[in-house]
Amino acid sequence: MREVTLTHRECVKLIGSPERARYGMVSVDGREPRRLTCLIVGDGDLLIDLDRERPIERPIAGRPIAVEFTHHDQRGNGGWTVTGLGLARPIRDGDKPIPMPYTTLTVGAFETGVRVCIARLTGRRTRPTQI
Repeated sequence: MREVTLTHRECVKLIGSPERARYGMVSVDGREPRRLTCLIVGDGDLLIDLDRERPIERPIAGRPIAVEFTHHDQRGNGGWTVTGLGLARPIRDGDKPIPMPYTTLTVGAFETGVRVCIARLTGRRTRPTQI
């Protein structure tokens, strides 16, 4: 299989489709990553609802956040991995999309959540070998 490098814009498109909510591995300040539900907003920024995600510490505002999203095609047609770094800040008025986008994942009200301001997303797509 060959790998193809993805641009920031391509990464945003991948993690935001077909739904804008996706499970990701989230690491706060270099700690052990945890699988959390992330809502993709804007140009790759993420919302994480801390009321819903109890395993994560509450005082994370201002801390660096590393994220990784992975997708493996069930039919063997390759897959992709997207990683990013950002900074967490408390959710402010206007951060939460209204109306909330449709998703099959359970997302909370984001009353005590954080917005992770992503500096840049990078990724790679694994394609099947051409015969």
